[in-house]
Amino acid sequence: MSTVVDQSILEAQSFNKIRTFEDQQKSVDIDLLRGIGYIFVKNGVHNRLAAEIIHRHLTLEEGTLLLREQDSAKMEVCRVTLRSSLDESQIKGA
Repeated sequence: MSTVVDQSILEAQSFNKIRTFEDQQKSVDIDLLRGIGYIFVKNGVHNRLAAEIIHRHLTLEEGTLLLREQDSAKMEVCRVTLRSSLDESQIKGA
């Protein structure tokens, strides 16, 4: 299970400024990630915490959101969804 620190809605224009997975792979600092891993293991939190590199796999069109939902007890899925089709009062972070 993941924990989201910032649950605000990110508009498509801002979302699309996030670097793609492929671009992030080219510039990741392996030594930095190893250092973070070392700190996690040293402090015994490697089974509870994770470091992730923010990236995107797709480009959103205006008026859409990438909505993360709990699909089952073990699986979360992200779906491109029309913002106008949602009751935003039911969305965390809205």
